[in-house]
Amino acid sequence: MAPDFNLSISRLRKSVFLTMSGLLALGACTAAWVNMLTYSPAKFPVVLIEAIVAVIFGYLLVQTLRHQQKPWHNSLLIYTYIFIIVVAHLGLKPGNTVINWWFSFPLLSFFLLSHRHALAVSTLMLALAMGLQIYTNIYDRQLYWFAGCVNLAFPYLIILLVSYVYEKMRLRHESELIDYALTDPLTKAYNRLALKNCFAQYCDSQAPFSLLLIDLDHFKSINDSFGHDAGDQVLIEVKELFCRLLPKNQVFRIGGEEFVLILEGNNEANLQQAKRLREAVETMSVKYQEHAISITLSGGYVLGDGGNDLSSLLKQADNYLYIAKEQGRNCIVSE
Repeated sequence: MAPDFNLSISRLRKSVFLTMSGLLALGACTAAWVNMLTYSPAKFPVVLIEAIVAVIFGYLLVQTLRHQQKPWHNSLLIYTYIFIIVVAHLGLKPGNTVINWWFSFPLLSFFLLSHRHALAVSTLMLALAMGLQIYTNIYDRQLYWFAGCVNLAFPYLIILLVSYVYEKMRLRHESELIDYALTDPLTKAYNRLALKNCFAQYCDSQAPFSLLLIDLDHFKSINDSFGHDAGDQVLIEVKELFCRLLPKNQVFRIGGEEFVLILEGNNEANLQQAKRLREAVETMSVKYQEHAISITLSGGYVLGDGGNDLSSLLKQADNYLYIAKEQGRNCIVSE
């Protein structure tokens, strides 16, 4: 399992989605109602399409309000929106102004879809708009094929390129913010905030896991004997050792010389892995200047339980860690 540390603008995306689905559902319902008041057999296809579209947007609105929005809902909204604009353009007389709605596609796509998906959709819609414009010019209005194409293409491209650049820069800055918010500046391990995020995802997945709370033994004496730079070097190399033995997203430094490791799998296998981690630290030697610094660790091991919150599990692990220190350190204590 690879937890997704997400500090993106998801609330803003949800607000845009909620507003769009609400307005489009209202618009479709209103159009269907107006056409029903002046109903004729020729209007049946139009009323049917408007009713289906109203149901789709209404469904998306209700699911969002109930906090049950799915990733594919964004695509459904965009493609339904594209469908009604294309149908409206084809169903009205040549020279209609529905083509102006095309300019909203790049902005909405980059707000609601992934970066590449939005670029593909926006480019496809530009090609479709140009094709419809050329077809209308030649066959319906008897004009040169390029009439109005420049005035359509250039504003659209400006909106598309601005949206693309903005989204690309936003993604880069978002990645930097996530790195700043979720990682420890010294060791580059994930921090306590990331641990909370990750723990919640493991509980939701219902996959078996365990927590191992670790404290480096006699760490203060390392700082006192060799200096704080030596202590920092020890922390960095211990973290790198953990990351060689475990995926990086299972290693967390929560303060000082304390680490939390998430171990995936059943209880017996995780206990054996915890012991191997302790042995690996015991056998390592950190070189600092002309010194070789030996390290050991003590650990408190608890089985993950979706019914418990993180703080209670860490408190339980801390109790086992205290027992491990009382027993002489360099050991793992579990239930």
